[in-house]
Amino acid sequence: KPFTTEVATQERRDGNVHRPTAGKPIYAVGAVVLITLLAFFLRTHHLLTIPPGFNYDEAAHAMDALEVLQGHITVWSARSGGNPMLFMYFIAASFGSLGAHPFAQRLVVVFLSTATIPAVYLLAKTMFHRYGRARAQFIGVLAALGLATSFWHLNHSRMGLEFNPAPCCEVLSFYFMWRALQDRRRWYALISGFWLGLA
Repeated sequence: KPFTTEVATQERRDGNVHRPTAGKPIYAVGAVVLITLLAFFLRTHHLLTIPPGFNYDEAAHAMDALEVLQGHITVWSARSGGNPMLFMYFIAASFGSLGAHPFAQRLVVVFLSTATIPAVYLLAKTMFHRYGRARAQFIGVLAALGLATSFWHLNHSRMGLEFNPAPCCEVLSFYFMWRALQDRRRWYALISGFWLGLA
């Protein structure tokens, strides 16, 4: 008993007091799922009409994707001032499955942008883990909800442009870099570099 009292006292001095949390973290997972579904709905509702029109850059990316489907394989496109081709390969896959249509192109961005929502939750929960599991999960849920309803993220998630999926890769890169610094594991740093390269 004296030993446990001494340990508890030391934990209070170090600021590592663990308070018991009621229930299981299922509520957080359920909340993130609901927020992700909300984000997907907000990004697909009237996708062809909001924002209006199919702008020049979207059309240029569509032409690159159509050339990929015709067998023109390259890593760089000179259209729109020059762009790497990775995003256009995703569009080409969507065109091959759903047909060459603006909806199919914008849907690629919707999926990649929506994936950012749970990624932000994971990052925030990990960064604030020191404040306790329940608080970290609550902060993660708030961060996910904030991004899901953010005007700028919502607006850009509805356009079929190559820079819109970048935040997802950046969040994942930052998450694995945080893990690399906290856990001192090099392979986390390598994974971080991989996602940063995709961004």
